Amino acid sequence: MFKILYTSLLTMMMLAGYNATYASHIAGGELNYTWLSDSTYQLTFKFYRDCSGISQPNMVTVCYKSDCDSNIYNVDLVPMVTIAGGLLNGSPVNSSCPNYPTTCNGGMLPGYAEWWYTAVVTLPDRCSRWVFSTVMSARNPDDNLQNATGDYFYVETTLNNILAPSNNSVNFTVNPVPFVCDNQPFIYNNGSVDIDNDSLGYEVIQPKTSFYCGNSVTDIPFVSSIYNLYDNPMSCNNTFVLDTLTGELHFTPNLIGSYTFALRVTEYRNQVAIASTMRDMQVHVISCNAAAPMIQLDTTTVTLVNNKIQDCSGVPLHFCFSAKSANPAAVLVATDNHDLSAPGSSITYSRLYTDSIYGCVSWLPSDSDVGLKIFTVTVADSNCAAPGIIVPNTYSIPIYILNGVTVSADANICYGASIALSAVGGASYAWSVLPGGAPVSSLSCTSCSSPVASPTVTTTYTITTQGGSCAGTDTVVVTVVPTPATPTPSSNNPVCEYDSILLFAGISAPGYSWSGPAGFSDTVQNPVIYFADVWSDGMYYVSAVDRNCYSQPDSVYVHVLDAPVPSAITVSGINILSTDDTFSSYQWYLNDSIIVGATADTLIAFQEGYYTVQVTNETGCIGLATIWYIPEGVNNLNVAARVNVYPNPATTSISIDAPIPVDIEISDMAGIPLMHLKKTKQADISRLAAGVYLLKITDANGQLLKVEKLVKLGN
Repeated sequence: MFKILYTSLLTMMMLAGYNATYASHIAGGELNYTWLSDSTYQLTFKFYRDCSGISQPNMVTVCYKSDCDSNIYNVDLVPMVTIAGGLLNGSPVNSSCPNYPTTCNGGMLPGYAEWWYTAVVTLPDRCSRWVFSTVMSARNPDDNLQNATGDYFYVETTLNNILAPSNNSVNFTVNPVPFVCDNQPFIYNNGSVDIDNDSLGYEVIQPKTSFYCGNSVTDIPFVSSIYNLYDNPMSCNNTFVLDTLTGELHFTPNLIGSYTFALRVTEYRNQVAIASTMRDMQVHVISCNAAAPMIQLDTTTVTLVNNKIQDCSGVPLHFCFSAKSANPAAVLVATDNHDLSAPGSSITYSRLYTDSIYGCVSWLPSDSDVGLKIFTVTVADSNCAAPGIIVPNTYSIPIYILNGVTVSADANICYGASIALSAVGGASYAWSVLPGGAPVSSLSCTSCSSPVASPTVTTTYTITTQGGSCAGTDTVVVTVVPTPATPTPSSNNPVCEYDSILLFAGISAPGYSWSGPAGFSDTVQNPVIYFADVWSDGMYYVSAVDRNCYSQPDSVYVHVLDAPVPSAITVSGINILSTDDTFSSYQWYLNDSIIVGATADTLIAFQEGYYTVQVTNETGCIGLATIWYIPEGVNNLNVAARVNVYPNPATTSISIDAPIPVDIEISDMAGIPLMHLKKTKQADISRLAAGVYLLKITDANGQLLKVEKLVKLGN
């Protein structure tokens, strides 16, 4: 008999400390949504409260924001009256026998209550990524995360409401399991169900935290390097195994304690990720002896294909399985998710309350059931031997429903390109085309399973199969994307060194692809290159892009003119300041104010201050030289000459090296102050936009020491 231990992923087993009381109370939770209409969704937050901790909140705030703007919205979720199965909100998660009560009903064993909160929201617009999230205080203690006890609890769910505006998030159909036994193999599946029939992928991720709703999110690190997300997120001697296809996992814990980790389920539609749902979980390992029952498929009732039950839509499916405990005194009970994973199916059990049970599922799948379904069955020993702990194990049975014939997903190709089609199911194949498309001769063959299609217009191909395990007809649409119009680029050529290069595509298109000197690339319509240098001189190319199809490129040349570099200002005679005499024009400034009439290469200084000479060369480009000067007869501390700013240009911060305490002011080129720091040696400029700014440095009395241009590069 073929034996199956369908192994995949532990979702949410939440537990806190055994025989202990904490001010914290959160042992796990998740956030999901149900589409109602247009851009309106019902949010539901479920969390598992430690009955020995603080009370549940009267409401829960959920924030939602998109990648398309910086707005943050929020909504208050209120408690529901009842939860799944008609239970009252706040009902305990059953984990112990009647004679062994938990803290939820006056006992000593850790107990957890399930609380649901809900509200309806309407999104203001559509974006490729919306994030719904909530932050709560405070987490339960655990043994594998660093400083997580009492920390803020965070979960999120995401949505692409451009590609999938009517999407429903994943729901978890298997309740959390409060306890697992030390040194006993454990098998679990959270029973993820997606009513939209999207493909699901699973991954274990680091638990996360955030200070408040909508704030930046950070991972909570493990307390030790022995832990990892691959095979040891908890103390299990690296036995943790996750099946990323079915969501089932198994592990053998080897150390008593509480352990927290998180699961993310991602939904894929046409091989594109459209949504994800996160579940935070805590598992409590205690000393007990509850051997996991072994489950087997009855292969006399079904045939496996690639370790999955396979059937065709419209064809009755019937399969049976058994679960047996190694303990002859076991009293096995079973629950399952057949009504959600296989809508319209029925199940019967025999030999319940013995050490070996037998279940059979009957189902007539329809066309809407095509794809991978994960049937889960949870088996637990309810004999209530001391310490009265019930440890359910959840097993996964994958069922793959074929649609008579399964054909390649609809696809886009660029004009002049080809694509390989593929059909599965049936023994013979006949390809044809619907009217309005390319001729059937656009196929490399019409009687094979995988022809190459080369249409020049959007075409619907039809495949008809006969014989084999499934037979039927299906279609695939190959959309031919016309070659986008060629851009007509332009620029602000020529550009002086250190100024900005402005590039213009010249046409509107869904997307753009720019390239140029020094590895330049960009995807916006009209990119800007700040702080141009000699390496920016050259030809810039741009193509219009539509659905990964590129136009013919066109180009524009940008010449970067050398900026003049005057020599350092020198002092000669009595208070005479001089610079090179080789430039086209000059203008002197004192303390950043123009000196009227000072347009020669020399200047007589009459007062203490910061002197700047602006020179212009024959191409109209500007350069600067500066000096701090105190004319003869004025007490000259010569401080300004010893003030240095570095680095410049800078990306995130600058440092000021000065012999005395200094104040700084950063303003834009129009003179509007943006930042003012006193007695500082460093400034954080990471939040400034890329560009050119003025940096003024003064002493503690407000005496100007230095002014220079500050160039902020992109982060």
